[in-house]
Amino acid sequence: MDHHELDKLIDRYLQGNCTPVEKQRIEEWLDMQHHSHLWDWSSVAEQERTKKYIQGKLRQSIARKQQQSYKKNSRFIKIAACIACLLAVGAFAARIPVVRDYLASFNHITLSAPKGHTLQAMLPDSSIVVLNVGSSIRYSKDFSDEIRKVELLDGEVWFDVKKDLRRPFVVLNQAIETRVLGTSFNIRSYHFLPQISITVASGKVQVRDVQATAKNDANIIIPNKQLKIDKQNRQQQLVSANLDQILAWKQDRLSFDEEPLDLVAFMLEQKFEISIRMDGIKSDSMLLTADFEPTDSLESILQAIAATFDLSYTKASNTIVLKKENNDR
Repeated sequence: MDHHELDKLIDRYLQGNCTPVEKQRIEEWLDMQHHSHLWDWSSVAEQERTKKYIQGKLRQSIARKQQQSYKKNSRFIKIAACIACLLAVGAFAARIPVVRDYLASFNHITLSAPKGHTLQAMLPDSSIVVLNVGSSIRYSKDFSDEIRKVELLDGEVWFDVKKDLRRPFVVLNQAIETRVLGTSFNIRSYHFLPQISITVASGKVQVRDVQATAKNDANIIIPNKQLKIDKQNRQQQLVSANLDQILAWKQDRLSFDEEPLDLVAFMLEQKFEISIRMDGIKSDSMLLTADFEPTDSLESILQAIAATFDLSYTKASNTIVLKKENNDR
């Protein structure tokens, strides 16, 4: 069978969607690979570690998803472990991406904060993260012995990093690498914003643009400072930071300092679980400076925004429409 057909067949096998004939074909093929030269390992210990790890993960998956006995699924576990071992050979792994992706999904955790709520969690090294509404991160279930890496996928996250001199803590976001040993800092990088903002509350962090060619293109940020990075031209600017305003979201407050109306609308959508539409408004030119307490209602916030920018608004079900006041005249 060709590689494309093999990819599809293994995917159906792992999902339990094979026909009896397909199941027999893949198991015969894998048994053949078991006796081939592809089982060359750098050490017996490496082989055993990989096999035991994958077998354990697959047992958990089978018990959780299929609710069937180990005896009934022993053939499946053995074959899937065989696939995992073959994946350790680089040339073969490239030929079966669907299996590699399937197994890699066991090794990572993705956290997302839903609308209306922030989310606090403890990482494997006991560091604390707090995700603002609409934010998500991904990290390994077990950090390596050399590095602790977290990917900021979208949004805004507060990190309180446990000190570990042996293992730097690294946050990756859009080719920007923030590296620390032990500190507390905030990163904001919502997908619709033109800038990434990194703010330090304690300790120091080093920020490097992975895409930059210059070796000295790294910034050290100290407490009460914020680094702003333009996503398009990669320009960086270091400014003083108002921690009370920047971290207000951790106390469920809304605090804006010359923030575009687009961001304001997004934060209101997340907090109040609504949809906001702008009718004929150039929102990027409207910058809001205001503070709202957790007890402030959506109605009072909308009234304040409308008064500031000479807007009117209408409500229908869960949708708010903002438009210029003079549109009605």
